[in-house]
Amino acid sequence: MKLLIIIYFTVILLVSTCLPVSGFDNDRDLDLPDFNRENFIDIHSYQFSKIREDAWYAAENGWRATGGSLSLDLLYVDTQLKLRRNISENFSIGISASHEVFYSEKPIAPVTGELEFHLLPWLGFSVMGRPGYEKQDDDLGYAMTLGQNPWNYLKLSRMEEDVYYNEKNIRDASFYKQIPVVRQAEGAWHLSSGFRGRFELIEQQKLIQIFPEENLYFEYEGIEYSGMLDHPLTDATMVGMSFRTFAFQKYRLPLNESDIQEDHDQSVQYVSYDIYAYTVRGTAHHLTSGVRWDRFVNDVHDRLNERMNYDYKLETLQAYGVFRQQITPQKALEYGLFAGDAEELTEWHVQHFRKDSHGIEAKLRVSLELLSPSAQDVIMFSTTWNLDELLTDFWDGGHLSFQTVF
Repeated sequence: MKLLIIIYFTVILLVSTCLPVSGFDNDRDLDLPDFNRENFIDIHSYQFSKIREDAWYAAENGWRATGGSLSLDLLYVDTQLKLRRNISENFSIGISASHEVFYSEKPIAPVTGELEFHLLPWLGFSVMGRPGYEKQDDDLGYAMTLGQNPWNYLKLSRMEEDVYYNEKNIRDASFYKQIPVVRQAEGAWHLSSGFRGRFELIEQQKLIQIFPEENLYFEYEGIEYSGMLDHPLTDATMVGMSFRTFAFQKYRLPLNESDIQEDHDQSVQYVSYDIYAYTVRGTAHHLTSGVRWDRFVNDVHDRLNERMNYDYKLETLQAYGVFRQQITPQKALEYGLFAGDAEELTEWHVQHFRKDSHGIEAKLRVSLELLSPSAQDVIMFSTTWNLDELLTDFWDGGHLSFQTVF
C-alpha cells in the first residue's frame, strides 16, 4: 500500500512537470474548433455528475453515453465502454473503448481488447490489441498491473499503433518513418480514512509519416493526463479536486520544394480544473457545488498563406451548484445552476487584428433521472435555459445521458 501511494505521487509530480500533450486519434488534418463563448458552461452541465462518476469507476463493467447541444449545428458527445470477464482463476479478458467530441469532429476510436494473466493476486500481465480489417491498421501492446482494479493499483502499458503498416499498406505509397507508440500509466488508491485519488497519463511519442505522392511530411506528438483527489470532511460532506489537460502538435510540411501543396502546423492545449464540495442530506437530497476553470488554446501557422496565421483562446471561470432530489427510489430531479466569466479571443498575426468577446454566461439545467430497481441503470433527460438571455434567447437546448454498470 505505501509503495503504491509513493508511486502515485511520484507519477503525479512527474506528469505536472511535463509538457501537457494527447494520444493520436487518427486525425491527420488540422483541427478548426468552432466554439461559442458559452460552450464550457454547456459542456460542464452535460457531463456526468459526481454520483455517476463514482459508480462508474467502482464497477468492472459498464457502458455510458452523454450528449447535449452546443449550437444549432453541433453536439457535445462522450461515449465509454468497458467489459471484463474472468475465464479462469488466473485469466481474464476484456474490451474497452471511448469517444469524446467537443471541439472538432474525430474518427470513431477503435475497440481495445485485452487478455490478462494473474501471476499472483496482486500482479498481472496483459497482451492488448486493436485489430482491423486491413492488417496495416493493427495495434499491439502489453501491460503490467500491480494491485487490483478499482482501487489500490498501478497499471503501466505500451501500445505500438499501425504496427504492420510499412509491410502491409495496400492503400497508397505512404509509410512511417517513426511508428506511433503510446505509453500509458493509470492508478488509484483509497485509504481507510476515506482519502482517495485516481490518475491517468497517456503519452503519444512522436510519430512521423511520409506521403510521397502528396509531397507531404506529417508529424504528431502529444500527451494527456487527468485525475481526481477526494477527502471526506464528515460522514455527509466530501471535498475534492479533479483535473484534465491535453495538448498536441501537428505538422503538415512539404517533402521538397518542387510542388508545395501544404506547409502549416498547429498547437492545441486544453486545461481544466474543478474544485468541489459534495454534501448529502439524508437519503433524498444531494448538493454539489464548486468552481471550475477551463482554457482551450489553438495556434495555427501557415507558411503559404500568412493570413491564416492566428492564435485562438476560449477561457471560462465558472461557479456552479447542482441540487438533486430523490422523489422515489426510481425517480429523481436535478437542478443545476452554472454561471461564469467567459472570454473568446482570436488574434490574426499579419493583419494585427483581434476579435475579443468577453462577458458573463449563465445557464439553468432542469433534469429528470429514471433509475432501475437496482439503481445500476440510469437515464437522464434535461432541458437547459439561458439565464443571461432570458428575453432574447431563453431556451438553450436539450441533453440526454445513459449509464449502466454491472
